[in-house]
Amino acid sequence: MYTFTVNLVSPSSGQIIDNPSIEDADFTISTDGGSLSPLTISPEVIDSTSLVQIQLTDQEIGVSNFVVYISDSNGNAFRDMYYHEQSAQAKLPQPAGPKSALPHVYPADGSVPTS
Repeated sequence: MYTFTVNLVSPSSGQIIDNPSIEDADFTISTDGGSLSPLTISPEVIDSTSLVQIQLTDQEIGVSNFVVYISDSNGNAFRDMYYHEQSAQAKLPQPAGPKSALPHVYPADGSVPTS
């Protein structure tokens, strides 16, 4: 099991959305470059906060690469984004210098959200 959280961002204001309205169809996964498919476990908003918890099964993360694509399936309530991870076996050697323990989370439009 692999769990992470994301904030969803309003496309009009650029602000993080409190208690966002989400559906299962808003979250899909691609493993090792395959087609997008629904997540096994439904994402959920944590206690009416702005955090959306996403849990992936061992099967979903037991690959070289996975990408979770997040997109409002009913319109434009929040910005599209994707989350990418590589397994330890697939990771390339990291260059020397400062390192970040943060995963790779990117807004699909290349913008940076504000809080």
